[in-house]
Amino acid sequence: MTKMTNKKNTLTDFMSLSAKAQFAFDRGEDKKTTKYLRKAMALGSKHGYFNFQMWRPDVMVPLCMKAMAEGIEVDYVRELIRKRNIFPENPPMDINNWPWPLKIYTLGRLSLFKDGKLIQFSRKVPQKPIALLKALIALGAKDASRVASGAVSESKIRDVLWPDAEGDASYNTLTTNLNRLRQVIGIEKAILFQKGRIELNPRYCWVDIWSFERLLDQAYSTKRDGDKKKHVQLLEKAVEMYHGDFLDGEEEEFWTISPSERLRNKFIRCLSKLGSYREENRQFEKAIDYYNKGIEVYDLAEELYQRLIICYYRIGCNADVVGVYKRLEKVLSAASGITPSQKTKQIFKRLLYK
Repeated sequence: MTKMTNKKNTLTDFMSLSAKAQFAFDRGEDKKTTKYLRKAMALGSKHGYFNFQMWRPDVMVPLCMKAMAEGIEVDYVRELIRKRNIFPENPPMDINNWPWPLKIYTLGRLSLFKDGKLIQFSRKVPQKPIALLKALIALGAKDASRVASGAVSESKIRDVLWPDAEGDASYNTLTTNLNRLRQVIGIEKAILFQKGRIELNPRYCWVDIWSFERLLDQAYSTKRDGDKKKHVQLLEKAVEMYHGDFLDGEEEEFWTISPSERLRNKFIRCLSKLGSYREENRQFEKAIDYYNKGIEVYDLAEELYQRLIICYYRIGCNADVVGVYKRLEKVLSAASGITPSQKTKQIFKRLLYK
């Protein structure tokens, strides 16, 4: 009897703490929300609370999202999300540890994970369904920077993948490869095709570039709000996601060039801002790390070389100042037969020959 009473008491405590967390969340009291949420989820994890009376999606869904964002009892919350089939109306694209049924990585070589396990493509898998997936992501990427995902018109997909096919033949080829792609993924609801438009379903899919751009949007919002610390944290989180250019290592198509350049430019600007922040705080070694990281991805980013030269000078590494300048000379000469800009030359001469 005592054990049963204690179990009821802990469940009551769990529900009470969850309610307190929700009240604090609604009032915008972040510290209190996190405090109550940690206690509630710790109880839920310890006692395995997955199915209980008075389950309220309007309460538990935002709390699960908050818990995942804060890294609170992640394993338990993931299981709770799976067992209760939680699919938020506004998917948390910036929370990459949310248990998405399908996760797609494109920053670097393409890779897909279904329920946390890598999907291995056999040699028998036709290439056109995979090309269709790439096209959906690439052509929808511009819209995805503002919304959860980007729907693409079927006519545009047909034009870029099967430009020589016409009419019914083109449409039939599209639907055949769409069905094959669904089979490869193994999640029927992962792809929506309605009203002449196709898109990856954001309630079932997470794509790294969606998350990357959403984080940058949030970072710039926090800067406008004057929260510099949060601004820097979000930029750092975005940088951690960038493991290479969009579909790097995959066969290049003309329709991947624009999103690839846009994403790379955002990454370079992000590193430049983080480097500037570190310079302002006289953390020159950390700034150097950011600038070098950017050059590894795009070795023609001359503004990063300029900042590197200044940072190495600030810490008294004149040999590295020369080394960076010589490296830039070599890269520019090999790429387009030009020399560093007048601005770079002036920085180099002013620092070493003043």
